[in-house]
Amino acid sequence: MLRMIEEALKNISADVETDAHGWTVAHFTPWAASDVDSLIIEFYTAIASALPKEATKRSVQNEL
Repeated sequence: MLRMIEEALKNISADVETDAHGWTVAHFTPWAASDVDSLIIEFYTAIASALPKEATKRSVQNEL
């Protein structure tokens, strides 16, 4: 089910003229964490990996 949703979001993003406002999927596996600290690190790492490489702190704040 998740793969189907991810594929649908990719198709929507492909239809957008500029990918700046398209969808990006961040893969997060909470059950892989052994404690709360690991869970938080995993969560923010997943989000960071989905951000554009050229993203700056200010541009991320503006987008959120």
